Amino acid sequence: MAKKKVGRKKPAKRSKVVKPRRGRLVKPQRPTKRRRTAKPPKPKTPKPEYGPAFFLTAESDTAPAFELDATPHPKTIQSYRLENADIREFEELDGKILYKVKPLKPPRG
Repeated sequence: MAKKKVGRKKPAKRSKVVKPRRGRLVKPQRPTKRRRTAKPPKPKTPKPEYGPAFFLTAESDTAPAFELDATPHPKTIQSYRLENADIREFEELDGKILYKVKPLKPPRG
């Protein structure tokens, strides 16, 4: 049998070198999302100002209230609660309750 002729190796293709050229200047783009800004602080709620404290005795919130010298008081404890007064309760032995009441000061103006 006759031997086949071995062909020459083909040279590999070379890539073309691109000459550098001066391109257009690219302007910086603005960001699409807005930057986060700080939230304004929450307004502080003013602390209520209370007037001088006094003591009342009563059998319950809705019962007529009496001052310590046993004179009737024009308001009940419930009406002071509706006005957001500062009220402390103490139990007494005779079944009545001693209330320490600090009413709110009226607004200035």
